[in-house]
Amino acid sequence: MNAVEILDMVLSNNRLHIAVKGAVAQEHLRKYLENLHDCGVLEDIEQIDKDGQPDFRIVFEGRSYLLECKNVEKEKRIGGPMTVDFQRTRAPKEAPHLRYYHESEFELLAACTFNRSGKWEFRFIRTAVLDRRAAPHDDRFLNRVFVDSSASYGGYWSSDLAFILRELNG
Repeated sequence: MNAVEILDMVLSNNRLHIAVKGAVAQEHLRKYLENLHDCGVLEDIEQIDKDGQPDFRIVFEGRSYLLECKNVEKEKRIGGPMTVDFQRTRAPKEAPHLRYYHESEFELLAACTFNRSGKWEFRFIRTAVLDRRAAPHDDRFLNRVFVDSSASYGGYWSSDLAFILRELNG
């Protein structure tokens, strides 16, 4: 297949298109993190390419943090809230709750705004402030995360990762 045929295939297969867009967002985030590293803000960056693992491990002021990258969803209605579908693609049939992320899996979420803004930019949040599911799975996050300021934790989002990291370091 030539490049045009491959691109046509990606664009005509919705799941593949979403996966490629996720990989592109991760690459833009990697470049953003590398810039922070080059400026001396981050001490180390590791991109993690393993199923079931967060996307990056970063070191800030001697502390290691795990970071997950997600794309915001396309606008479902004009003026609708900006959201992230915050769950795994699949879960075991015998344990459907495993589709939802556990609070211990990573400390940071990066939401890429490309689907809404047309720009490969990010907003960051500490996962500790995100809403949880109801019991008995109240140690897992809700599958819908609101990125705009109208959400109860809207004020916790920042386009400056260093600001969020300083909050974590307290």
